[in-house]
Amino acid sequence: MSDHRSRPRPPAGVSRRTVRWLAVLAAPLLALSLTATLDADPARADSAAAPAPQATAGPQTPGSGQTVTTLTGGKILVRPDGTQVVQGGGPTLNYTGPNGDRYVVPAEAAPYAGRSLDWALFDVSALVRDHITDGARIPVALSFSTADATPPPGITLTSSGGGISAVGYMTPSSAGEFAAYLRERIAADVTAGRAAGTTPLPGVNRLALAAAAPGQGATPQYAYQIAQLDTPGLTGPANAIIRLWDMDSFKTLSTTFASAGGVARIAVPEGHYFAVAQFAEFDDEGNPVELRYVSASFTVPASSGAVTEVSLDEKSATSRSAAATPRPSRQINETAAWGLQSATGDWDVISATLYGAKGTDIQGSPGADIYVAPTSSGPSAGRLRYFVQWDGIAPASGGSFPYKGESAYPYRYDLAFGWDNTIPKGPYKVRGGDLATVKEHLYADPAQTPANFEFSKASIDPVLPADIAAVQVNDGLTRVAPGDFTDYVGTADGGDWIFNAGIGPGYSLNEIMADPRTYAGGHTYSTDWGRGPLTPQWGQHLPRPDALYENCSACVTENADEDYLTAFYATDAQDSQQAATGIRYLYDSGTCSIDGQKFSDYPACIEDHPFSAGSTPAEPRTYRLVYDTVLSPQTPQYSQATSTHTDLTFRFAYKKQPPADMALPAGYQCSEYPVQGSCEILPVLTLNYELAADELNTSSAPVQQLKLNVGHLTYDGIGSHAAITSASVDVSFDGGTTWRHAVVGGHHGSYTARWPNPASARGTSPALRVTATDADGGSITQVVDNAYTIAAHAR
Repeated sequence: MSDHRSRPRPPAGVSRRTVRWLAVLAAPLLALSLTATLDADPARADSAAAPAPQATAGPQTPGSGQTVTTLTGGKILVRPDGTQVVQGGGPTLNYTGPNGDRYVVPAEAAPYAGRSLDWALFDVSALVRDHITDGARIPVALSFSTADATPPPGITLTSSGGGISAVGYMTPSSAGEFAAYLRERIAADVTAGRAAGTTPLPGVNRLALAAAAPGQGATPQYAYQIAQLDTPGLTGPANAIIRLWDMDSFKTLSTTFASAGGVARIAVPEGHYFAVAQFAEFDDEGNPVELRYVSASFTVPASSGAVTEVSLDEKSATSRSAAATPRPSRQINETAAWGLQSATGDWDVISATLYGAKGTDIQGSPGADIYVAPTSSGPSAGRLRYFVQWDGIAPASGGSFPYKGESAYPYRYDLAFGWDNTIPKGPYKVRGGDLATVKEHLYADPAQTPANFEFSKASIDPVLPADIAAVQVNDGLTRVAPGDFTDYVGTADGGDWIFNAGIGPGYSLNEIMADPRTYAGGHTYSTDWGRGPLTPQWGQHLPRPDALYENCSACVTENADEDYLTAFYATDAQDSQQAATGIRYLYDSGTCSIDGQKFSDYPACIEDHPFSAGSTPAEPRTYRLVYDTVLSPQTPQYSQATSTHTDLTFRFAYKKQPPADMALPAGYQCSEYPVQGSCEILPVLTLNYELAADELNTSSAPVQQLKLNVGHLTYDGIGSHAAITSASVDVSFDGGTTWRHAVVGGHHGSYTARWPNPASARGTSPALRVTATDADGGSITQVVDNAYTIAAHAR
């Protein structure tokens, strides 16, 4: 994940190839984007066809990203690198349109989507581009059916256009009022025996986003035929959201629209088509409790003059999408995705994400179930890849439910399944041989006990392109740290996963982001989360799919406008694999120098290279970074690693083309944007501490032990492998006034240090100082204040 000190990156929806993402969260498609819909409102069609101004790429957002509030109050974190994480808000439908934007349609809004609620309201990418994030007002435009109509709850008007139109705004807090209003309207329909959304929103013809939205481009010219998609519901005609693809080529047609009264008619060219329809079922309070999905493959003949009728019958969605686990478990979230590959090789995905099962309550809203219509074949052209990610925890020890008091579950399941050209009947059986056993160990600062811990995770399907299919969701359910649990990780879909976590009150150790990892069925693994001392490090990183790239924060490249070197610490915590990055809210400062000449007062070392245009190879120069961190007043109290001082040097000669063993591999990229040329990994040293202590980073041992690993920043093993020539460890029991040498043994970067914990220091937190050097003239010295705690009563 990139740091706020790096150069600007494009916002979501404007990336170096396609949009990069971990959550399949959305791209917009106005219902008339590439088709002529027979039942369309002419005024709406004109609005949809008019190209909107294109937003320009803004500066990268500081911190961990921007938070988008959905129309009904849900939260979506959009990171600076464009990846997105669903952070709750109930069931959603998520998809991407041909323009690359991402859409999220909450289930409460689904009965009105594409009709009284314009599709642009669900365009997450447009909200980010227009900086409608992090608590900003959501501008809306309304058209009323009568001059005396009033806006729905949650909307404040700022101006009116003759009584039949107006503009105004919603806020993240008032979005909850609007959601409650939609639930009330849905409940009224359900109580009266009508399909949800049958009754229009009182006085409102249309509600739209009053901000720049993506243009859809010119409509291709084809000889159109008529397709009628019937959507009978469980008890009568139903309103459904329909995603439709031309499987011969998505460029011909890929669109989203809504049926009304159980029917949708659309003009399409001849070809082979595939449709997925979403039906939402609600309880008598207007809460979504079931999402039902029906798919159909059909062919539209050329110039027949007849209407091609397609049935998408909700009653065929009889199979609940769930996992049958070896041990009892309760669902906490699920994602079901339909991946379609056209005959021309392009991929597209639509997915559903929900929290908790029907009859449960996570994040303050009722859970829901997914039901699908099983099929034994895929589309008549192209390919279907059906993917399910399912996560569950052990039921409460007392049998109580919903999830009250489940903050210390002993085990959980994180499972993924994938099938080609079939949608199987659930539940999906889990074979013991397909499970990897992962022992999870949660660490916390003594001043933060108990701390909150929450997972987010994504399975990487081996068939679907990762940039449109890896779905990352937060649990929506916290447990306490310190503690331990067992995670049974599914490998039936290949075993490739990304696990992230948040620890601390308000997750002040925010987003420990582990690299992707491949798990093998029948094997046992161990992972530490938040293990101290928490220090800034570069890390040594595992391979990752190119589509799920992460920025290299210590690389150099030739930029399109200038050549510059960025060297700073983007990492604030490491797990036992040196694969995690974390962010605490810190005050940091630093100085950068080259050959003894200071050129920057900030930890981002940026330098123009005057020799880049010359033909003579550059001479090696000595770079030095001095970097200090202290806790900020906004950080919840920490008692350990309260400040750090790092003094780093490395020798480097700028090159037009990096050598193969230093060239940044696919899956990572330089922080600069745009990138021109290859990125070279800088030969910076990095440290990894494994202190013998408990999960509060507290030791009662009379003789303290530390496993110290010294290496260089590497990605997939690529980076400097200069020999480590020395390492030393010192400890101070008086705040750094005096230091005592530890006994250090080992070689080749792997060391063990030992020193006594004197009785006089019981109940205090010593400081550590580590120094290491390499054969190429690089060095690192790091001082960590209050690195660990000595128990008040030693054993």
